[in-house]
Amino acid sequence: EIPYAIVPGVTAAVAGAAGAGLSLTKRGVSSVVVLATGTEAEESETLGSGTMWNALGGLGGTLVFYMAVKQLANITKALIHAGRPPEEPALVIQEAHTAREKIVVGTLADIAAKSHAAAIQPPALLICGEIVLP
Repeated sequence: EIPYAIVPGVTAAVAGAAGAGLSLTKRGVSSVVVLATGTEAEESETLGSGTMWNALGGLGGTLVFYMAVKQLANITKALIHAGRPPEEPALVIQEAHTAREKIVVGTLADIAAKSHAAAIQPPALLICGEIVLP
């Protein structure tokens, strides 16, 4: 028998945002939070035209993508194509709450390039929305 313990936890989206000094919701700014995976944002001719992307493009509020690093450029392109403004604030947080934590702040238009320049590696979250503003 192997000893184990069950430790209740907080999802990485909430923990990562808190570690970056953000609240995922903010009165008058964002009353909606969507948690999604970034692994399915593959490059294609229809990038950003699917039902999910159209919904996210028109939703407003805060978006958090898990496993976003490898598809970061595709995710941000799809969101912009679906109607989110290129200047929308965005943040990538690598290995939240660890000694290897890195935070990169930018916009949907430049967060992929900034994250690449900062050598962001998985695991990392992408957080998009006005709550990223100071």
